[in-house]
Amino acid sequence: MVQFRCSTLIALAIGCSPPKAANADHDSSQLVSGGTAAKPALESAESSREAANLPSLPSVSVELGTDFGRFQVVNRGPATLLRTSVAIEKRVGETWEPTPVSRLLLRPDCEGHAELPECISLAADSAMNVAPWTGRLCMSQCPTSCRLDGVAPDGFYRIIVSTCDGTRTFESAAFKKVAPAN
Repeated sequence: MVQFRCSTLIALAIGCSPPKAANADHDSSQLVSGGTAAKPALESAESSREAANLPSLPSVSVELGTDFGRFQVVNRGPATLLRTSVAIEKRVGETWEPTPVSRLLLRPDCEGHAELPECISLAADSAMNVAPWTGRLCMSQCPTSCRLDGVAPDGFYRIIVSTCDGTRTFESAAFKKVAPAN
């Protein structure tokens, strides 16, 4: 396990607690293991960002609906630019692997959205209901012409949304896809 002492710059980047003084004694609460930080450290980092007059980090979640493929993107932070394209990952063993799903986009429905921009802005403290994933690889959301379409295999999946610049990703909880009964 890698441990490092948090600096003010690292605190702003990943959310650990910055040192109290330049020559402060060793304080184990300032050590971060494996690049993660405890909640108090994250709150401290957010306070440091506010004090330095830096923008708040996005606070986006991907929440699943009750029916298969339904989800919404919820923003509990400042307005955030998100990539319009949505990714699907499948759990394989203990890891998550990309699934070759195409044409799955952040759009509320399939009406009149022929061309969408590469990124969209999700307003502060808002939510967007997204047209559901169909469980298919090409015709993943809306009727379209697909020569190489197919059904994603049974298994556990999650939905991935990312910021427009690609620096942050937001995953849904895992959900199970099963073949419909014949």
